[in-house]
Amino acid sequence: MARIVTGIFGGVIASVSLAIVTDEFDLNVRSRVMGFIQMSFAVAQVAGIPFGIYLANVFGWHAPFMLIVGIGIPAGMMMMRLMRPIDTHLSIVRPADHNAFNHLRKTISQPIYIKAFATTALLSLGGFLMMPFSSAFLVNNILIPQENLPLVFMFTGMATIIILPIVGRISDTFGKFRVFTIGTIVASGMIIFYTNLSVTPLWEVVLINVFLFAGIMSRMIPATTLMTAIPELADRGAFMSISSSLQQISGGIASVFAGMIIVQTSSGALKNYDVLGYTCVALMFVGVGMMHNINKYVELKKDLSQSGNKEKNKL
Repeated sequence: MARIVTGIFGGVIASVSLAIVTDEFDLNVRSRVMGFIQMSFAVAQVAGIPFGIYLANVFGWHAPFMLIVGIGIPAGMMMMRLMRPIDTHLSIVRPADHNAFNHLRKTISQPIYIKAFATTALLSLGGFLMMPFSSAFLVNNILIPQENLPLVFMFTGMATIIILPIVGRISDTFGKFRVFTIGTIVASGMIIFYTNLSVTPLWEVVLINVFLFAGIMSRMIPATTLMTAIPELADRGAFMSISSSLQQISGGIASVFAGMIIVQTSSGALKNYDVLGYTCVALMFVGVGMMHNINKYVELKKDLSQSGNKEKNKL
């Protein structure tokens, strides 16, 4: 129950954050903003996982959760005091029968939104397939000692902190869908290589993880940016909330599906992890096709908006 309640409110925070970014930053610079926002996950890897493991070992498993509470309450108070209200969308004239349930129903019934939700679900499904068993694979198949796992996460996270802003800037400069496609190719190659590894030195595992996460982040940042351009101003909060929920649901489905494929031998080694990798790659390339349609819609919407502004300027 605690996990469910945390997920409900955490999902709201994530969706509202993306809605705020969409309101405040133009699409042409939004990827670099997303790059900095996604750095929070990298910082969590660098500081959160190793420090959380240390606290759990020293003070018990409750300690990392208490730390989250200790950080979350002051952060929430600072947001309430220092952040200005983001309320432009509230000025939109809404129909008389408008309420939260009608708004939700109308949001999930629009064809382009349905396509976007399906794409989000597929991307999350592919992204979460390998994650639940990655630590077990490192320990039991690649034979990385349990105590060295924080080093893998830490060095990978440090590299990701550097990579993310670069990916965001490149995405804004050379095109979001193009960077997404290149990231898919890089991530797919690294996934196939990674899931077929046997016993491997620690430094090599770290290097492979860096390239793997670089490919994954090169998909995540432009994909998230394109998704934020789909909804109209009045629908952004609802659209982002549904997308956030779908990511969590898809992650759960992916974990169940992965558990049906993976088999653990008596020695602890995982079998069929390579099958999981090939499945993930197949879903990634299906995602490229679906993201192509999303990109076409965003480009058309952008062109119509620019032509409309030109007409307004003529008047």
